[in-house]
Amino acid sequence: MDDKKTEYYTCPMHPDLYSSGQGTCPRCGMALEPVTITAPAIRTRYTYPMHPQIVQDEPGDCPICGMTLEPLTFTTTETNPELDNMTRRF
Repeated sequence: MDDKKTEYYTCPMHPDLYSSGQGTCPRCGMALEPVTITAPAIRTRYTYPMHPQIVQDEPGDCPICGMTLEPLTFTTTETNPELDNMTRRF
């Protein structure tokens, strides 16, 4: 597990098992999960609820009414291979 470019996966039920790619555990069939979990990217934009068409990357005032813009925080969506696999099978 010394290669920094390869992402390793392990089974939650068998943490001693490692794989260099996604897939299922050969022992129990559970989906393998990444060893290093990355936090979802959080992005903040600013808007005013009374004028939702106004969206800015920086805080400031609404150009229509002059009220202070409120932060709107959301996470960027990443693909979840286990969810994709389950959805496909369902």
